[in-house]
Amino acid sequence: MKKSNEIAYKKLSTMVSYNRDTGDFFWLERAGADRKTIVFNKRYAGKKCISMDSKGYIFFCVKIEGKQFNILAHRLAWFIANGSIPDDEIDHLNGIRDDNRISNLRCVSRSVNMRNARMPSNNKSGFIGVSFVKQTGKWRAKATGDGKRIHLGYFTSIDEAVAVVKAFRSANDYTDRHGA
Repeated sequence: MKKSNEIAYKKLSTMVSYNRDTGDFFWLERAGADRKTIVFNKRYAGKKCISMDSKGYIFFCVKIEGKQFNILAHRLAWFIANGSIPDDEIDHLNGIRDDNRISNLRCVSRSVNMRNARMPSNNKSGFIGVSFVKQTGKWRAKATGDGKRIHLGYFTSIDEAVAVVKAFRSANDYTDRHGA
């Protein structure tokens, strides 16, 4: 990470309190008697930080040393709990994007994070990795492992395709929540 990002994480971590057990962040009171600080303290000090982006993640938008930073709460939680900016992605184990309890977070590669993904809204078969191929009249089973698409076969029934995909997931450390 850039040095400026590390400065932003450190500064922001002094502006909020983080409860590891609940995953909540609260704004701390700021020192100073200028109008801007007084207004901030009256409006926000002691209150829960609840800015949420369109994907459901809590985030902070702060200006530090004249530069604006958008920092996701789960990444800040990791920083506060572990003392370093995560190199990889932070995965919410239970899939709830605003549940930032440290026990619900893990630092993982993109590939591992995707093994905990929910079912896409455009899925038609009801199971990730299974689709119907009109040209063959069969069900295709596929998966992704370490960034590569893996063809698992064509099957006459959806149940056969689902069984093959489930077996692949079981052997490759997918979470039980994957595709739910």
